[in-house]
Amino acid sequence: MNTRPTVRRNTAVLHGVLHWSCIAAILLHFPQDINADIDETGVRGSPPDVIAQLHGFSTERHSVTTEDGFILDLFRLPANDTEETNSRPAVLLVPGILCNAATWFLNNDKSMPYLLANEGFDVWVAAGRGVRYARTHTSLTNTSRDYWDYSFHEQGLYDVPALIDYVLEHTQRPKLQFVGYSMGAAMFLVATTQLQAYRDRVSHAYLVAPAVYLTYSTSPLVRSFPVLGALDYLLTPGGLSFENPVVRKLLEEVCSGQLTDAVCAALLGTRAPDQSEEQVKFNYQYFPDATSAKTLLHYSQGQYKERWFRQFDNGILTNLQVYGSITPPSYPLSSATVPTSVFYGADDILVGVKSAEQLIEDLPNVKRAVKVAGLTHVDVMFGRNARESLYEPLVKAVVEDSV
Repeated sequence: MNTRPTVRRNTAVLHGVLHWSCIAAILLHFPQDINADIDETGVRGSPPDVIAQLHGFSTERHSVTTEDGFILDLFRLPANDTEETNSRPAVLLVPGILCNAATWFLNNDKSMPYLLANEGFDVWVAAGRGVRYARTHTSLTNTSRDYWDYSFHEQGLYDVPALIDYVLEHTQRPKLQFVGYSMGAAMFLVATTQLQAYRDRVSHAYLVAPAVYLTYSTSPLVRSFPVLGALDYLLTPGGLSFENPVVRKLLEEVCSGQLTDAVCAALLGTRAPDQSEEQVKFNYQYFPDATSAKTLLHYSQGQYKERWFRQFDNGILTNLQVYGSITPPSYPLSSATVPTSVFYGADDILVGVKSAEQLIEDLPNVKRAVKVAGLTHVDVMFGRNARESLYEPLVKAVVEDSV
């Protein structure tokens, strides 16, 4: 049986949905300042602290201001103060591109923060700048190009250190454990390769589906980053957002039906049968969120290059001014000496298995590398089997490393 016509039709449908959803996100970009456009209780979903409270956990909401003026919310699930657990470190969870802090809570009572809290850890959840719960700035609004002038470099240089410092100061502990998902892993490696002090403030890092090397990504979404980044930069102040009812409805429809299962799988790296229709609608109230054109362009610069993890390429003349060389410097992974565990999915097309395995080879202090069968990139957030396949082994590792 010749399946090529079907494959071609599915591919055409996929690219049509992909490009129109992303172009819609660009054209329907926030018409006003989103700093004041956060509905805490409406149809777009409750904030993470409220979600956790609905599952029976006590919570706190904090905020920290980065050195360059972004205000990031942190959501805390305090540890049970028992003799067994009061010596355990705090755990800071940071998600990835297009994710806000709520994306850690999208798997109902199976979500990873709850498992960590039940083990007695002091759990802190946050996200980098530009997304819901991390949108405000001391002086800039999202209508300013300066607001969106960042990539994972600035998030690693400013956001991660600010979050780590706040948690350590608030808990009066010398170190914490760090869980970085997707771009959260890249942010962590920027911080620890550029700022030596932070290598001594993290006792162990857990990099989950690390979006660092993307050479072997087969995702059409990732492959579209150069075009989307350039288009977004030309048509908006520099920010790409899916925070629009039209775009959210499109994603709900695409990812909740069997006929479009292949489209959703290739677009976001997950499969519709992994979730109920009700759960899909809940998830897409929060994901995807927003990112900057510069982030997309930064990632796109290394797509077809082996082991590429460098600072932003501004072009030869600007590179000479900024870096003193015609090419941007690499992040020296050999100096990322924090003890590290890497969990990566066997079905993660957004990063690519070989990309993850090359990163494991290049990190100097990997204590464990776990390839999770059947796990896609987005399954990390809300895969039906994520608790058994990923969360429980990861939490077990966190417990072992906190002894």
